[in-house]
Amino acid sequence: MRSPTPAVRADTHLRRAPWFDALNPVQQEQVLATSRLRVVPKGTLLAHHGEVPCNWLGVVHGALKASTFAADGRISARLLVTTAEWADGEELVQGVARRHDVVAIRDTVVVLLPAPVFRELLARSADFCRFVLMQVSRQHAQQLTRIENARTMSKVDLVAQTVFELATQLDGAQNGFVALRQEDIAEFTGISRQTVNQALKALEGRGLLRTLYGRVEVRDLAALSDYARPELLSA
Repeated sequence: MRSPTPAVRADTHLRRAPWFDALNPVQQEQVLATSRLRVVPKGTLLAHHGEVPCNWLGVVHGALKASTFAADGRISARLLVTTAEWADGEELVQGVARRHDVVAIRDTVVVLLPAPVFRELLARSADFCRFVLMQVSRQHAQQLTRIENARTMSKVDLVAQTVFELATQLDGAQNGFVALRQEDIAEFTGISRQTVNQALKALEGRGLLRTLYGRVEVRDLAALSDYARPELLSA
């Protein structure tokens, strides 16, 4: 598979960030001078569990997942980070090691802002600090919502919600083909691939989607959203 080609330079992406204009000229120049782009092909492990992050990771385009391994060997995806969002902010704020692996689930381009620059901005720019804390809070809410839904929703409804979330956030799909692997759905729901397959078949029987090799065809996104409770996903 061909690696993605960066569509924009690092400085172009950084200048579009909502916190950039609030920095003073010296801080802006420091951000532009020290940041760099990295191309991350789909399936690539970008950052390892147990490492102290060296960079704040911004998604220019594509998507990352933060995954953990359970004692039984099952992989669970804790967080989805898509275009214009940032990863590893919580660990950098706390100065702790990463509690998950970061993996590209689409061909992805990221911008890397070095940790020392991140910490200096955090200490000296109130607007930057506010942006980081708000994003960390939203990511916590996403994780808590995922846990709560796994506890309270039926397996079929949970899979429907996850397909809706991934389809809309990763692909911007209407009705049409969505390149979703059953492994990704299983990781984001926290249930086995066998159970995911059974749930997809049930949804297929209701005319909401169709399972094909390597992807899912969403046939009725509006009906699928009835399972998804999107107001919780955007909390």
